[in-house]
Amino acid sequence: TDKLFIKRFEEERNLTVHIIIDSSGSKNFGSGRTTKATYSSRLGIGFAYIAMKNNERFMMSTFADKLISYPPRRGRKQLASMLDVMSKKSSQGVTAFEKTLTQYLKLINSRSYVVIISDFLSDLSQIRNVLYKFKKHNVVLIQILDPVEKDMPLNGDYKLQDLETKELLKTYIAPNFRKKYLTELAKHNKLDPVIGRDQ
Repeated sequence: TDKLFIKRFEEERNLTVHIIIDSSGSKNFGSGRTTKATYSSRLGIGFAYIAMKNNERFMMSTFADKLISYPPRRGRKQLASMLDVMSKKSSQGVTAFEKTLTQYLKLINSRSYVVIISDFLSDLSQIRNVLYKFKKHNVVLIQILDPVEKDMPLNGDYKLQDLETKELLKTYIAPNFRKKYLTELAKHNKLDPVIGRDQ
């Protein structure tokens, strides 16, 4: 048209950062010196530190079968408070992924930056439903897996215990079992069929 057009819009500059950490019993697992709970806490504090440096409000919450949250604030006092909370926090209970994260949505009043830290070893339909409900927000998913969970370098007879339900299982891990496990884990972790094309 040979005419100059100026596009004007308002951009939200100050997003509240929501850091949500899975603190169920399975996070106590760790084949080395560090458990999944420790890695999760460190990552959560790292995101809180970045938010603090950007002068953004941030809040850190934990979930298992219940949701525990703290009000969003800015600054070093908030970071120090989060450090204190996470240093005393124990990982216990069964993951109620969809229930607790759906509850969390009620705490978000505006478009936000949401970080969810978990092993995501939950039912895929629950993960799918939660991601759909959070689609209006900027969502980052961080999966924490122990090397044993990721690679399954085991062979022979084992007695396994579910750290959430305390249920014991005697099993024999053969090469075919390991191969099937790795195939199923890769399928579970593939995000395309979970998130869908419209998100």
